[in-house]
Amino acid sequence: MTEPLELLRQQRLDGLWHESFKHYIRMALIGRNHENESSFEATVRKAIDCRAFGYADLSQAIIYLTSHDVEGFRNERLFNFFLNNGVAEIEKRVKLAFACLLTAVGIP
Repeated sequence: MTEPLELLRQQRLDGLWHESFKHYIRMALIGRNHENESSFEATVRKAIDCRAFGYADLSQAIIYLTSHDVEGFRNERLFNFFLNNGVAEIEKRVKLAFACLLTAVGIP
């Protein structure tokens, strides 16, 4: 899914599902940097602020970690994502994910 930010700039939409947040924060939650970033720190910094992706303010980005539309590599339900990536303490990672969701810039 793409994030057509131009629709926001044209004022055709008020907000978008921030798909990139999900991809970036999931990589951070398993201790890896996103493939588009050179470091773990850059991944986290970009993930927590939707303005780094081109959103004008926090009211335009709907951030989420998982949804009912799940299929494909690294897009599975959050529990399965952790399980498939060898995370041992899944409950702790889910709690961390929830804290990230509630403190990142955007609407959870």
